[in-house]
Order: sequence, then structure tokens, then C-alpha cells
Amino acid sequence: MTSQLLTLHEQTLLQRSTACPRRSTFETAAGSLILHSFCPPSLVTSLKADRGLHAFTHVPEREHQLLLGIAERPDCALTLAYTPTGEIVGQVTLAPLDHWWQDIRERL
Repeated sequence: MTSQLLTLHEQTLLQRSTACPRRSTFETAAGSLILHSFCPPSLVTSLKADRGLHAFTHVPEREHQLLLGIAERPDCALTLAYTPTGEIVGQVTLAPLDHWWQDIRERL
């Protein structure tokens, strides 16, 4: 197996392209899982945070509010993993490091 060096630039990381897969479904031992990239705020609003989701806070409702805030930012890209019943079980955020992230503990 060979590997190739991949260089990512900020402009291309956050570019919302139709060539980029936006939604995929995977079968896992625990059931189906949907992986959706570049989530719009409307999708985040329609989902709920699973009790085990606590990347930033230990309260699912506050976690959901933070994810919604991230989805609303034009300089961020939010990818969510959620169940067919609408429970968010994982997330990945691409965002610039700025004062918003430095002050996140104060917002929790």
C-alpha cells in the first residue's frame, strides 16, 4: 500500500462543494448510522443530542445549542453522525481558532 501526502488549505476545507459527499449511511453493530457533512442549521435543529454526546458540555441540550451555533457560522464546517431516529452520537467541527473557541468555557 502506498501513501500520498495530502495538503489541506483553509479555503478548500470550508468550501461547500457539490462534488463532496454530503450524506452517507453506514451499517454498524449497533444499527444504522448517518454521516452528514456541512450540516445546515435546519438539520441540526431537527436532531437531538444523545445523552452520551458531551464534547464541550455534559448537558445534551447545551451541547445541541453549541452545535447549532457552529452550524450557523459561515467559517465553520460541521459533520454529524446521527441515528435514523435523529439522535446525534458524534460530531466533527472544522473551524478557525479564534476568540470564540478560547472563550467557550465561559459560555458553558
